[in-house]
Amino acid sequence: MSEAHPHHHEERLDRKALKGPDEFVVWTTRIARWAQANQATVWGVAGAVTLVLLGAGVYTWRTARQNDAAAAAFRTASETFTAGQYAGAASGFETVAGDFPATAFGRLALLYRGHSLSREGKAADAALAYGEFLARSPDVDYLRQIGLTSQGRAYETSGDKQQAREAFAAAADIAGPYRVDALLAYGRLSEDAGDTTAAQDAYRKVLEENPDPETLALVQRKLPKAVPPTDG
Repeated sequence: MSEAHPHHHEERLDRKALKGPDEFVVWTTRIARWAQANQATVWGVAGAVTLVLLGAGVYTWRTARQNDAAAAAFRTASETFTAGQYAGAASGFETVAGDFPATAFGRLALLYRGHSLSREGKAADAALAYGEFLARSPDVDYLRQIGLTSQGRAYETSGDKQQAREAFAAAADIAGPYRVDALLAYGRLSEDAGDTTAAQDAYRKVLEENPDPETLALVQRKLPKAVPPTDG
């Protein structure tokens, strides 16, 4: 009998080991016991998590509301612009930019305010509006190129050719849809300033962009003709 008991006890241990405890039950039990012993901590953590989630929800809701309101105001100003009421459009875009500065529509409104002022004949004010757009906008290449090219035109219209040349030079340094326009304008203003070297360099860069036939013919007229080599 004394030998049977150890054998029976060993058999029960082996079966238990083979079966193994349910890990989820074990951890759940441990967490429940810890929570019961540390109720103040649990409630503090739960409160903090709730506040974070509540804050995130409120922030998301407010951001969505801001974006919706900015989009609606931008659309109204755009309709005014399309109708040719440029003074009203400039005012509308200024309101969008001022009321919703943190939204994409608020930043884009600065660009369209510049367009409105330019159409209204206020080139100097338009150049300043474009400058504000460039200062506040995210670093998106094609948007910066549009802003710089528009600013260059506004400066040139207002008579500030040096500032116009600098704006076009900056726009030409960006690979984007308005690079050829910026290079042509920079070349033309460089010619006016007597900087033939800079002008010809700009025109050669236009050739690298595979321009349309009309632009190609224009640029080729601007560049000196290659001198054919002479025989020995």
